[in-house]
Amino acid sequence: MAVCIKKHRLSKNTFKYVEQEIRQYKNNLKELSRLKNDIILETPEKQEGRSNSVGNSTASKAVKISMDRKIIELEKIQKAIEKTYHRLCHDKQSIMEEYWQSRYTTAGLAYKLGVDERTIRRWKQYIVYSVAAELNYL
Repeated sequence: MAVCIKKHRLSKNTFKYVEQEIRQYKNNLKELSRLKNDIILETPEKQEGRSNSVGNSTASKAVKISMDRKIIELEKIQKAIEKTYHRLCHDKQSIMEEYWQSRYTTAGLAYKLGVDERTIRRWKQYIVYSVAAELNYL
């Protein structure tokens, strides 16, 4: 990935967008669950007229979930973040957990982990670029 960072540069807006998606990871999981539950728990649509065929509300709800653009985008981002997280070493996983979830500052996190602030910034950049690569933004 280090070669990729040197060859490809993310625009400032894309970098901030990916960073924000990582920060909002837990909220996005809740939103994804809420959207799916809304579709699952909605009442089935009434069909007009008479029909001899039996309606399959479960299949129609599954199709709605699989076709919903917001759900598709949230799942794509969720999978990219999780895949990146599982590939990282323990220290970089700590960066994702502590810095983006607990809102540590770079200095505070560097002190906690016993590394230089520049190292934290480099790891953060590596993580953002890794997620961006999973999302095909590079």
